[in-house]
Amino acid sequence: MAVNVYSTSVTTENLSRHDMLAWVNDCLMSNLTKIEEMCTGAAYCQFMDMLFPGSMMVKKVKYKTNLEHEYIQNFKLLQGSFKKMNVDKIIPIDKLVKGRFQDNFEFVQWFKKFFDANYQGQDMDGYNALEVRGGEQLGWGTGANAPRSTHPPITPATAPRAPPQALARPQGTINLILLPPILQLLPLLFISILTVDFCFMLLDVLCCSELLPNSVLSTSLTHQYF
Repeated sequence: MAVNVYSTSVTTENLSRHDMLAWVNDCLMSNLTKIEEMCTGAAYCQFMDMLFPGSMMVKKVKYKTNLEHEYIQNFKLLQGSFKKMNVDKIIPIDKLVKGRFQDNFEFVQWFKKFFDANYQGQDMDGYNALEVRGGEQLGWGTGANAPRSTHPPITPATAPRAPPQALARPQGTINLILLPPILQLLPLLFISILTVDFCFMLLDVLCCSELLPNSVLSTSLTHQYF
């Protein structure tokens, strides 16, 4: 059975993130570059297989992946191994699989203490981590193994074309179309009156110039005033 660790200061001082990555890469023959890559859970699974042979179904571990549901699957395997070895530690799976630095750094610090407390001088040189995982690398998948979105890319919607602006009407003008029908006739009536007055004025001028007989003038005046 495993030795449970309840404090991160049981055995040694906490390592820096660079030292922690160096320890993981040295033990597991891996090339992790970020603590966040521990969020896949695969490294912990292989550590358990190293410490407690037979406690982990290593063939089911997804070693290089970018898929969150596969991270969860790996941590479920780790959880099963913990239960088999009576490890009391509760794994915060929901936090770890999000890949945030702080959550994963705290958990790997605890696991380093757990590893040191349970290491009994096993011959680690005889454990070929790379061979056990079939030559696969640890960490996030890249290239052909990188996850692809199942949704088409969202393109910004085309902005609707603004309607052409109507020609501005000069201020102070009146739109005759909007006036009542009776008022629309006023300009025509006014023009007609001006035309009649102009005709009579022309007749007066002609008569005064003796170009028309007085009889015509009398007739015009009669029509004008009576």
